Amino acid sequence: LEERGLEGYVALGREGKTPQHEPHQSFPATVRMHEKLQREEGQAHYRRRKGIVEPVNGWIKEILGFRR
Repeated sequence: LEERGLEGYVALGREGKTPQHEPHQSFPATVRMHEKLQREEGQAHYRRRKGIVEPVNGWIKEILGFRR
Protein backbone atom coordinates (compact mmCIF):
# COMPACT_ATOMS: atom_id res chain seq x y z
CA LEU A 1 0.00 0.00 0.00
CA GLU A 2 2.74 2.42 0.92
CA GLU A 3 4.55 1.85 -2.38
CA ARG A 4 1.37 2.86 -4.21
CA GLY A 5 0.84 5.92 -2.03
CA LEU A 6 -2.31 4.50 -0.41
CA GLU A 7 -3.25 5.21 3.18
CA GLY A 8 -4.36 1.86 4.57
CA TYR A 9 -5.60 0.75 7.98
CA VAL A 10 -5.01 -2.94 8.69
CA ALA A 11 -5.91 -4.94 11.80
CA LEU A 12 -2.95 -6.11 13.84
CA GLY A 13 -4.86 -8.57 15.97
CA ARG A 14 -8.29 -9.31 17.32
CA GLU A 15 -10.38 -6.23 17.95
CA GLY A 16 -11.28 -5.68 21.58
CA LYS A 17 -8.48 -7.93 22.81
CA THR A 18 -5.53 -6.42 24.63
CA PRO A 19 -2.33 -6.94 22.64
CA GLN A 20 0.10 -9.20 24.43
CA HIS A 21 3.13 -7.18 23.33
CA GLU A 22 4.28 -4.29 21.19
CA PRO A 23 5.12 -5.01 17.53
CA HIS A 24 8.69 -6.18 17.02
CA GLN A 25 11.09 -3.61 15.54
CA SER A 26 12.18 -6.07 12.84
CA PHE A 27 8.77 -5.51 11.19
CA PRO A 28 8.78 -1.74 10.52
CA ALA A 29 5.49 -1.73 8.59
CA THR A 30 3.75 -3.36 11.57
CA VAL A 31 5.26 -0.80 13.93
CA ARG A 32 4.04 2.06 11.70
CA MET A 33 0.53 0.58 11.52
CA HIS A 34 0.47 0.15 15.31
CA GLU A 35 1.41 3.82 15.71
CA LYS A 36 -1.29 4.91 13.23
CA LEU A 37 -3.96 2.90 15.04
CA GLN A 38 -2.97 4.39 18.41
CA ARG A 39 -3.85 7.91 17.24
CA GLU A 40 -7.46 9.08 17.52
CA GLU A 41 -7.62 9.88 13.80
CA GLY A 42 -6.44 6.37 12.90
CA GLN A 43 -8.97 4.77 15.23
CA ALA A 44 -11.78 6.79 13.64
CA HIS A 45 -10.76 5.65 10.14
CA TYR A 46 -10.49 2.04 11.26
CA ARG A 47 -13.92 2.11 12.98
CA ARG A 48 -15.61 3.12 9.72
CA ARG A 49 -14.99 -0.37 8.31
CA LYS A 50 -17.71 -1.79 10.56
CA GLY A 51 -20.39 -0.16 8.45
CA ILE A 52 -18.65 -0.49 5.11
CA VAL A 53 -16.80 -3.81 4.90
CA GLU A 54 -17.98 -6.07 7.70
CA PRO A 55 -21.63 -6.39 6.52
CA VAL A 56 -20.38 -7.48 3.10
CA ASN A 57 -18.07 -10.07 4.65
CA GLY A 58 -20.97 -11.42 6.72
CA TRP A 59 -23.22 -11.64 3.67
CA ILE A 60 -20.58 -13.52 1.67
CA LYS A 61 -19.94 -15.96 4.54
CA GLU A 62 -23.67 -16.63 4.87
CA ILE A 63 -24.23 -17.20 1.14
CA LEU A 64 -21.21 -19.49 0.80
CA GLY A 65 -22.25 -21.47 3.87
CA PHE A 66 -19.23 -20.70 6.03
CA ARG A 67 -21.44 -20.26 9.11
CA ARG A 68 -22.56 -23.87 9.22
